[in-house]
Amino acid sequence: MGRPRNFDQDEILGKAVEIFRARGYAGTSLDDLEKGLGLGRQSLYNTFGDKDALYAAALRRYREDGLARFREVLRDPRPVRVVLREFLLAAAQDSREQPDSWGCLVLNAALERSGDAACSKLVAGNNEALVSALAERLARDQASGDLGAHHDPVALAGFLLSVLLGLRIYARTAKDSRAAEGIVRHALAALG
Repeated sequence: MGRPRNFDQDEILGKAVEIFRARGYAGTSLDDLEKGLGLGRQSLYNTFGDKDALYAAALRRYREDGLARFREVLRDPRPVRVVLREFLLAAAQDSREQPDSWGCLVLNAALERSGDAACSKLVAGNNEALVSALAERLARDQASGDLGAHHDPVALAGFLLSVLLGLRIYARTAKDSRAAEGIVRHALAALG
């Protein structure tokens, strides 16, 4: 019979998220995980399986936490343009302020692990959930008259998600930190 676990699996997943965000999947070795998580290799294997399984669990955790935060943002009663402007600018700033990190784990997974079917499925599920949550908010704004009835909420939500993802990448390399403001202003102009 094996020894009982004497660690908090949720806490370990939180640490794994940060390690993979800092180094990427390929740049993270098993030694990095052992040191960063404070677990031996056998404990890692017994708890999570292999590195791929740990990465998938960390990605699911990051995705669930991010989606919960996004849904909370969308519950803000202020006009959708104000809410989205603040959210998009905060995402750009977050990307700029983490030069030693790969940034958004889901976005990185889409780029770095696109050949992995399971990982691609997690990323696609995340995007669908984000678009669905945003489309629901946009539909409520249409019903209240804050957004024109001529908009397709799902298509508009997909466009705004594309802006968010592109903005995260652009902000990491833009020399002018104010460039994000112009991008966000033009994106929100699509709301009419």
